Parts: sequence; structure tokens; C-alpha cells
Amino acid sequence: MLKNVLSLFRYIRTDLERYCESWQNRGIAKPKRLRIIIESFLFKDGFQAVFLFRLCQFFYKLRLTYISWVLVRFNVFVTGTKIEYNANIGEGFLIAHSQEIVIGRGSIIGNHVTVYQGVSLGVKDLNPENINKFPIIENDVILFAGAKIIGNVRVGRDSIVGTNSVVVNDIPPNSVAVGVPAKIVKKDHSALQKT
Repeated sequence: MLKNVLSLFRYIRTDLERYCESWQNRGIAKPKRLRIIIESFLFKDGFQAVFLFRLCQFFYKLRLTYISWVLVRFNVFVTGTKIEYNANIGEGFLIAHSQEIVIGRGSIIGNHVTVYQGVSLGVKDLNPENINKFPIIENDVILFAGAKIIGNVRVGRDSIVGTNSVVVNDIPPNSVAVGVPAKIVKKDHSALQKT
């Protein structure tokens, strides 16, 4: 139990650090940390969605599944985001705008991933062979508004998936993918500034 509590606080701390970074990226010079924490908990629906997911997962690990389900539904009601309690999401998760985000139960998301509104991560179809094949999003990825990552695909580290793109094939690390279906338009985008 203590291990789960410490893990919960570690995840929340790293998530809050990402929100502090996002303030600085918007040109707000050295905002007070306490102000960011208070505003994130009270007014930032993206952080609220992440925080409620962390609580869902905490109760799921304690085998209190019904509490997790209630919190998932509450998250949908409050923030418009549905993150299944048994998704696996790493540290420093940032949701920039929370509306209409769906992250399926088997999705794996690495550390320091940024998600914008309307993003979906889920299975390709209801065929019994595919029903448990969810996307894997590696570290430091940005999924822009409306991106759909479908099925057993991997989005490589430091990649960007463009607005309204549909990913049905693997995206190699350090790439930019756009379109329907998504195609690689740029590799080695290190010159692009990430938020």
C-alpha cells in the first residue's frame, strides 16, 4: 500500500512539473510554483483529467475496481476525457486541452508525452484477434488535436503526430507523421521546438 501511495505522489509531482514547464514555454516568466499547483487543480481540465486517471489507477492497483470505474465516469463528466483505469501511462503526462480524448484500456504511453484535444488511442476493430492490441506511444511524443492511433502500432520516441492524422502503421523515432493514413513527412525534426 505504501509503495502505491509513494508511486501516486511521484506521478502527480512529475505531471505538475510538466504543467510548470508549459507555463514557461508560453512566456510566463518564473510563475510561482504554488500558483501553478492551485490553478492546475482548480481550473486546468487537462491536469484534472490526468490527476483523476492517477487516482483511478491507484485504486485499480489496490483491486478496488468499482471505485476506479466510478472515477473514470466522473473524469468523463468533469473533463470530457476518458482514460481507462488500466491504461499504462508514464511520468510527466500533459494533456493540453482535455475534451474528447479517449485512451483505451491496453494503451501504453511513455514518459513526457503531450496530448491535445480529440486524440484517440484504441483497437483497430472488434475481431477477437485484435481486441487486445492497443497502441504503444514511446517517450517524448506529441499527439496533436484529433490524432487517432489505432491498433497494435508503435509511435517512436520524440515523434510528432499531426492534427487529425490517423496512425495505422508504426512511426519511427524522431519523425513527424501527418495525413490519413499518416505518412512520415520529416525525420530528425530536432530543429522543431516542442511544447
